[in-house]
Amino acid sequence: MRLRPNLLAFILLLLPNGHDALAQKGFAVGSFQSFKGAGLSFETLSPSGREFNTFTLYADLASVYLGDNTAPGVKFSFSHNIRIAQFNPQTLDDLSLIAGSGFSAGWIKDSDRDNYGLCGALSGTFGARAVFPCRVCFILGITLETGLLLYDNGGHPTTTLYRDGIYQTILPHLTILYQFK
Repeated sequence: MRLRPNLLAFILLLLPNGHDALAQKGFAVGSFQSFKGAGLSFETLSPSGREFNTFTLYADLASVYLGDNTAPGVKFSFSHNIRIAQFNPQTLDDLSLIAGSGFSAGWIKDSDRDNYGLCGALSGTFGARAVFPCRVCFILGITLETGLLLYDNGGHPTTTLYRDGIYQTILPHLTILYQFK
């Protein structure tokens, strides 16, 4: 399948260049789980530790779980997150509320559409982040995506509102990461 090498090359271009840059900032690798889908997540930390970027590649599974579709779509999302409130518990390295903005893009099947299409959306994320002394990080959050869907409507390209980005806002996601510093 020709898509896999192209997708791998695209992901490698999106990742920060060089191991030294990652070692200075710190990074984390893990998994993304939600009723929306499941996939891989990568996080880079700023030197101050107040901000972090999250890159997620996942299978869009909500319509598969509901029985509306037999095959999942694929989605990539990026979010630049900021700690908006930080707590100092004695048992955790970090506990904070986060908010972030970013974008998502993918090849998906939107609600009540017969065909797959390309989606592009701006996103906003709100959640909580907990980092344990063993370097395991949990992020529980919700994400609103507002954007467009381009799909083939009987031979005519059609653009419409990406509805699942709004409908699926109430579905929380859990990201479990291991931090390397």
